[in-house]
Amino acid sequence: MHDPTAVPATFEDYDRSIASLVAAFICDPFIRWMFPDSKQYFHYFPLVLKDFAGGAFDHSSAYRSSDFNAAACGDGPASFMIRGWKWSSAALFVQGDTRDLSKA
Repeated sequence: MHDPTAVPATFEDYDRSIASLVAAFICDPFIRWMFPDSKQYFHYFPLVLKDFAGGAFDHSSAYRSSDFNAAACGDGPASFMIRGWKWSSAALFVQGDTRDLSKA
């Protein structure tokens, strides 16, 4: 069995790391409730990930497996805008697992 190693994700790894997260969440009930149509999911969910976790690449807190089958983006308390509202969140995304760290 292949045991991939976790390595820091760089800006060059961004697209492949986001793609692994998109693949990981494809059967997640809540995410698919938000994006029931596959075309919508593949178009919009990468944008959602960019808003929630894209800053991790700016702060060197993004990681990926050596084979790109998993990725983690921990941005810490981050601010982002959705429809003019400012939100703050901290989230960890790993192979379909989402944990809200703001309550930890």
